[in-house]
Amino acid sequence: MSDLTFLDTVKLMPPDYQQEVKHFIEFVWEKKLQRKPLMPNEKKLFGTFKGKMWMSPDFDEPLEDFKDYM
Repeated sequence: MSDLTFLDTVKLMPPDYQQEVKHFIEFVWEKKLQRKPLMPNEKKLFGTFKGKMWMSPDFDEPLEDFKDYM
């Protein structure tokens, strides 16, 4: 089977396997290939995650559980 191309191998598969291969290729295309990679001369922009992260206002306050150790 090593002499066969990828397409020839897929054509030899049963139809339900072919459908599974098709779904996997669509998944890879949509999730991996559609994202535009950064070019070497491009820089990441500050503020990209603005509004997507949240931190509690009392984040720096001491925890009650450690009160005995402070």
